[in-house]
Amino acid sequence: MTNTPPVKPVAKARRRRRWALGCLTVFLLLIVAGLLIAWIGRSLWQSEPDYWGQNQSFVQATPPQTLEVIADNAFNRVLSELAQSRGYTYGGNSGGTSGGSGTEKWKPISDDALGVRTIRLSFQEANAWLAERLDDWLANQGREMPAGLSDPMLASDDGQLIAAFRFQQDELD
Repeated sequence: MTNTPPVKPVAKARRRRRWALGCLTVFLLLIVAGLLIAWIGRSLWQSEPDYWGQNQSFVQATPPQTLEVIADNAFNRVLSELAQSRGYTYGGNSGGTSGGSGTEKWKPISDDALGVRTIRLSFQEANAWLAERLDDWLANQGREMPAGLSDPMLASDDGQLIAAFRFQQDELD
């Protein structure tokens, strides 16, 4: 009878090596996947969406006086629509009043004209107002833009409404 070496320790060592190699492979795959996700996220974070560039070029290319006129017209239209939804209509001209408070030009409308109102502004009108009047409006409300936020805008991307702004703090932009 010959003495044969036990098979168990060799098989156990092979299983341990396979398990360690499998763990190392999974660990390396997780690192590669994490680096790939980080790279994609960084490229998306640093890329500028099309709507952002379009709005910035509109605001920068439009003279400040024109932006003010667009913002004022949009604001006056919104006020007029809101007043109508509250039961009043503006009976005066758009040039303003030549004295007094101007409240005499607001006239009640019939009760049957009340109801849901839809006020539509173009993105250029809304963004002109945001660029020209938001800071004044916030100051009038006793508030201010949070530190680091600037250039608020509204846009549409694939039919979705987007509210965007620039965030700059320290080296993050």
